[in-house]
Amino acid sequence: MAEADAATVEAAVAPVSTTDASGAKVMRGYRVSSASAETETEGSLRATFSLTALRPPIGYTSFQVVLNNTGSVPLPARVSYRSPVSDPPRTISRSVEVGPRQRVVVWLPVPESLSTGDLTVTSPDLPPIRRHVYADDSRDSALLVLGTSEPFVKATGLVEAGEQDEPHFAARFLEAGDAPRELASYVGFDAVVVTMSPLELPSDLWATLESYLLAGGRLVFTRYDERGLREHLPLLSEGLPRPPATYAFGQVWWCDAREPAVSCLAMILDLLKGEPETAEGVVSPMSLSQSERRGRISVLEGGAPLLGRARASMGGLFVFMLAFVAAVGPGAWMLARRRGPVAVLVAIPSVSLLTCLLLVAWSVVRDGFATYTARYSMTWLDDARARAVTLGVGAWYANLSLDSVRLPGTTVLVSPAQVASETADLDWTNGLELGAGFLPARTYREWGEVTVQPTRVRLVVRADGRVQNALGAPLEGGLVRWEGALRKLPSLADGEEGVLGEPVEEEEDGDAVDGLVDQHLSSGLFVRLSHDKHSFRSNLPEGGFVAVLRGPGPLPTSAIEMTLEAGVHLVRGTVREDKP
Repeated sequence: MAEADAATVEAAVAPVSTTDASGAKVMRGYRVSSASAETETEGSLRATFSLTALRPPIGYTSFQVVLNNTGSVPLPARVSYRSPVSDPPRTISRSVEVGPRQRVVVWLPVPESLSTGDLTVTSPDLPPIRRHVYADDSRDSALLVLGTSEPFVKATGLVEAGEQDEPHFAARFLEAGDAPRELASYVGFDAVVVTMSPLELPSDLWATLESYLLAGGRLVFTRYDERGLREHLPLLSEGLPRPPATYAFGQVWWCDAREPAVSCLAMILDLLKGEPETAEGVVSPMSLSQSERRGRISVLEGGAPLLGRARASMGGLFVFMLAFVAAVGPGAWMLARRRGPVAVLVAIPSVSLLTCLLLVAWSVVRDGFATYTARYSMTWLDDARARAVTLGVGAWYANLSLDSVRLPGTTVLVSPAQVASETADLDWTNGLELGAGFLPARTYREWGEVTVQPTRVRLVVRADGRVQNALGAPLEGGLVRWEGALRKLPSLADGEEGVLGEPVEEEEDGDAVDGLVDQHLSSGLFVRLSHDKHSFRSNLPEGGFVAVLRGPGPLPTSAIEMTLEAGVHLVRGTVREDKP
């Protein structure tokens, strides 16, 4: 590695004073986010709680409970988390069955905004087992490390920071066999570091890690194994460039076997050097209750929500206010002169009741009982493996709250960061079921969605230059590189065929794609959705396309009955050639 990298390593690990000559704090080492454990037994059920868990910048804090059944009959168990931080309190739960003499590791992803609460294990005919747990809130970057600390220290040369030191990041170490298998437990972390060979990871854990990587995560391997990486990361099958390598929305890094300590540490420090907002996660839904978050505006155009229905109709309300004031002011005075004070005592409550009924009727006529939404997403289409990676942000407003919504386990629903009031009851037993709090009545909500799901959608281009829209939604336009030239996609209904447009002039690589993204995603959406998606904006290879779709979009919440106010969805992939 370069001399600069060696200097960075030396400064990072040197066991010297934590302040420089000017008295400013110097960052050294890393902080271990370790959790003390407590065990309690009721009957044949033994529960071991990890009392703390590392909190990511956005997404979910995953708490661990290990259940052991020492008896000879299966035990159904429910692990639940209830936090007093939110108002009203929210409950997150997961139900499992612990077989005879079986050990089960239960992970419970909890929205990161719920920083403290009670974990409870219940089983029929047994007293509940309860422990108070809390999130380890790191002011620094947050990393998950799969493996023990010894190989991590050996690979990076980075020492654990002392109590008075200012660490570069906080790290939580997990054994690969016990690590969580759902995407929600990983998606919010700045990076995931693997200290073992890729071939040593269980296959079900590999599937989760690849989904995390596809959806915008950063995966770092301290042990370089080209065969293992190619075997488990099929998008790298054509060869490994110098790290980092783009992998859909994410990046994969690996250490240089010749200089592992210098390479690994310089690499980790480099990927954590980004702008402050890059730590906000792959999607950043916002809250109208926030005026500012981490130094930047949190809502579109200085306060406007994404959904027009969330804006109160000030004109109509002003008319009601004037009419009410006229009735209870001058009107009451005139009535008192003609009919006496008793008439006023009857008239004012009657006018107030009538005004309330008119307001309710006006709300029903204006908004009805529908659920209104505006939806925006970016999709990376892997046609060769029949799957799609989608990052989306949806704005919602409903006159009546929804009872429950069920989503597949490969979908992560992200609430606004650090806003405990905008969470929901969650059940992770079979996928993700959202209960109370998902869409409260007459309340504007934004939710981010991250999903990796199978799909058969595609864009087909024939040898004669005709194109068929098989993307499952109306095609508004876009760009495709065909026969060496960048050409426009026509507007087509789903299933319709058309002819490719004329070649587009390009000033620099990626300019046309970058302009297309900026054209359809405004500044507010850039902060929420498209920030740091450089791979999506990059120059198109031969056969590559970026399509603009309208409608509800490819996200799982599209199955909810809704009234669509706006929907813009960008899809990037490779065309399927229809050769004669």
